[in-house]
Amino acid sequence: MTTSNTAIKADFVSTFADVSAAENAIVATMADYAVQSGRAAKVRDVLAIQLADWLALSANEGVIPSEAETRKEASRMAKLAADGDSKGEQRIMGAFSVANKAARLIVGGRGWVAGWHLEGQTGYCDHAAAHTKAGKLRDDMVPAVFHVQRDTFPNKNVGTENAPNIVPNNDTHFMPAAEADISAAYRVQLQNADLEGGYKIKVTKAPDTEGVINTPAQARKMMKALEIWLANGGIMAAEQSDGIKALDGATLKIAKDLADVIDKAIEQNAVTQATDKAADAA
Repeated sequence: MTTSNTAIKADFVSTFADVSAAENAIVATMADYAVQSGRAAKVRDVLAIQLADWLALSANEGVIPSEAETRKEASRMAKLAADGDSKGEQRIMGAFSVANKAARLIVGGRGWVAGWHLEGQTGYCDHAAAHTKAGKLRDDMVPAVFHVQRDTFPNKNVGTENAPNIVPNNDTHFMPAAEADISAAYRVQLQNADLEGGYKIKVTKAPDTEGVINTPAQARKMMKALEIWLANGGIMAAEQSDGIKALDGATLKIAKDLADVIDKAIEQNAVTQATDKAADAA
């Protein structure tokens, strides 16, 4: 599913003077996170807020840079920030993935804002509440991304999944955004995902054909079957079959490709989990 370029919403206000100032702030945040990922618990939110400014300031006739353009520039900034530390660069880009979605929602989404909350609390504070009359940020204020859930899901289910009781979602409070909130709103608001009952994203199952996995349970079952097949010498038998059929090692090649994809997926998951644990500890 592709994401169309997003127009800047009318009430978005940038806090940086220009693109250069926003980029400098992003690189500084990235550099701090590259070497102190355990301490920078809210790096996702800080990066999201700074990226939102960068996106708005980099806009062309009101349209922000594409996903590909943004990732390319973020990768460049991450290299600068990590200063040759490949693991630090991976940590940065792991945090960037979610921060980019949140940034796009802040700039062009409905019910998404950058704000602050007091250390140890979750209540939303706008700019006026978070700063003194002289414009200085008050002590113990933490930058964070907030959202109003009804702007993504107009209804809510006060029953159960098996016996839903759907009612209008009238809650207008700004709540701190978890990764699940960001991902859901991104899909609904920026990728036009369909809703079911107005309270959840509609799940469209793929046809039940070979090679299609619709659920985590199916994935686990398939992976277990593959594990058993490999343990029983499946590749050796398949290689012999490939030789007879003149397939030139097709099974082994697919197995190697799969191993590479699994390694990368596990590594990316570890980076994302570390980022989320740090954010939850804030």
